Amino acid sequence: MEQVKAHNDSAPEGRKFRYLFPYAGSVSFGPDRTFTTSWSGEVTARYVEALGKDIRMLSIFDGRQDKGEFDGWTETEYGALAEKVAAHIIGDPNAGGVQVDIEPFRESHIPFYEALGRLLRARGKLMTGFISPGKPEHVLRRMYAACDILVLSGYDLELPTPEAYGNSLDNHLANCNRIAAEAGTLTMVGIPAAASWGEHEYRGEVANGVCTRKESGFKQEQWLGAAARAAGKHEGDPAQVGVALWVLTGRMGGEPGECIPSYQPNYISADCWKLVRTLGR
Repeated sequence: MEQVKAHNDSAPEGRKFRYLFPYAGSVSFGPDRTFTTSWSGEVTARYVEALGKDIRMLSIFDGRQDKGEFDGWTETEYGALAEKVAAHIIGDPNAGGVQVDIEPFRESHIPFYEALGRLLRARGKLMTGFISPGKPEHVLRRMYAACDILVLSGYDLELPTPEAYGNSLDNHLANCNRIAAEAGTLTMVGIPAAASWGEHEYRGEVANGVCTRKESGFKQEQWLGAAARAAGKHEGDPAQVGVALWVLTGRMGGEPGECIPSYQPNYISADCWKLVRTLGR
């Protein structure tokens, strides 16, 4: 929070953080398409108290469905979960909306996003989803129509070099922004600072309790720089609302050079933060 506040205190108006994605809620799936949800209004209240109301809280509501527990529900069943999630968001005065991240995403989940978007828009809250830019176009079209802002996992492209990664992200953004414009909604692109193993300097692979460090051969700031340049090419596009700096709060172990089992350092390095501070200048 300190870095965000310091950045906004000194950044020009068009370069300030305008949205924050704090973890506030989750869903757990049970047998026979049952579910339980949780929500913490204390989380959004704490961030608003620390950062003020100029930053809109799009609180994360996440879940895992690794065994397909969320796949293939009926529209009525998806709607029931949407109503439950909407009640949490609508009932939280500090939540400006929601960022849904139920993984792994499947096309069959889209009726849930559509229903939730309708419920939230009716109450002045924003609906944001999270998806890979490489999804098929018909899936992207439905998700853009369901969401006010679709956040692309722009850091999550498996490519061998920063140059190839940047070129791929550039092409995906051109396509996604076109779809967003047709849907009348917006694109936000996640850039690699400390969010996903795909862009980092190394991967930590654990086997039989032993962690082996696998170097990518490139520094983290090279991946971040490639993403920033790709996003910058589309900065004037009215369908692209900006970049999302995707980073887990706090450190989950690991100074630079350590091998940790989480695949990523989970913090923003000093060099990357300097680059973030100069984005768009």
